[in-house]
Amino acid sequence: MVDRPGRLLLIQDPTMQRRTHACFERSFNEDTRLISQAPLIPWVGPDRVSAGPGLPEIWSRRRFSSLILGEIRRLRDDADGYGPRGRNFIDHVDIPEPVLAAYERVAAEHPELVRAAGA
Repeated sequence: MVDRPGRLLLIQDPTMQRRTHACFERSFNEDTRLISQAPLIPWVGPDRVSAGPGLPEIWSRRRFSSLILGEIRRLRDDADGYGPRGRNFIDHVDIPEPVLAAYERVAAEHPELVRAAGA
């Protein structure tokens, strides 16, 4: 029998935090408390994304948009997603309808920002 920790602290890039949490949820049962913590909350400025106004750039706005669009695509439970109806890496994740609508709108307006499945 493998001992399971009572709690785990998950620290991940904020754009991947939800998917990381979902992966760990699948691997650990309810006896392990998962605590998710992103090292920062991105500040989206007019030309860059950073940890706050006046701080160094973490991502360009285009790169940040691409990362977010890629995560929504991965969290979806369809043929291209990581849920049970796709690659089956994570359990089903409910994505709020307004988030999906925004994803569809931005992806349609900027298809070059949507990374191909598997990328």
